Amino acid sequence: MGLNSAHAANDEGFLDKVQTQAAIAAQVPAAIRDKGSITIVMTTYSPPGHFTTSHGMDGLDKDVGLALAKALGLKAEIVGVPLDQVVPGIQAHRYDVVISQFKPTPERSKVLD
Repeated sequence: MGLNSAHAANDEGFLDKVQTQAAIAAQVPAAIRDKGSITIVMTTYSPPGHFTTSHGMDGLDKDVGLALAKALGLKAEIVGVPLDQVVPGIQAHRYDVVISQFKPTPERSKVLD
């Protein structure tokens, strides 16, 4: 069973158990809340965390992103980009959240928290 087929069996149903958390959802910035969705970025290849498939991003981090969005009462837009586009995309406000594996560096700590 490959990564994709193992994950696909769990795609349906796990979100049914996630409930919107009103107290946390109330803390979402107004611009995101008004939009009704959160844009989550991850790098394109770091299995099983995340990886690109013919139907978009997949993997554990996608699941975390979907659960996070639902807990916040939002829809999720999951975007995969090369590593060198993550930080500039956050800085340009193209993405709201990063869910990805990359290490902190002194350069990144100057622009991200």
